[in-house]
Amino acid sequence: MTGDADALGTGAASSLAHDLAMQIAAAGPGYVRREEVPQTIIDNEVEIYKNQMRNEGKPENILDKIAQGKVNKYFEENCLLQQEYVKEPKTKVSARIKEAEKDAGGSLDVRSFLRFKVGEGSDQ
Repeated sequence: MTGDADALGTGAASSLAHDLAMQIAAAGPGYVRREEVPQTIIDNEVEIYKNQMRNEGKPENILDKIAQGKVNKYFEENCLLQQEYVKEPKTKVSARIKEAEKDAGGSLDVRSFLRFKVGEGSDQ
C-alpha cells in the first residue's frame, strides 16, 4: 500500500492491510484493478461468452451487450477493488478502502499484491 505517510501509520491502515490480505487469500483476485487485465484476456473472454450465447441461440445483434455484461462480472470476480468484500458481501473492496481512508485521515492506495497458494507451482 501507498498513501499519505501519516495515514499509513494509523491503526486504520494496519487494519485495512490485514483485511485486504484476508480478502486476497479468500477470494483469489488476479489483479488489483480492471485496467491491469491484459486486453488479450478480455478479448478471449468476450469470444468465449459470444460463442456460448451463439450456442444458446441468442440473436447476433445482442451478443456484444451480453458479452460486455459478462466481462464486467469477470472484473468483479478477478479484480480486487471490484470484488465484494468478504466480511461484508454487499460492500465492494473499494468502498472498504474509502472507509479506511476516512478513518486514517488521508489517502491509502493498493498498488500490488503477491498471493501464494500452498501446492501451486511446486515441481514435486
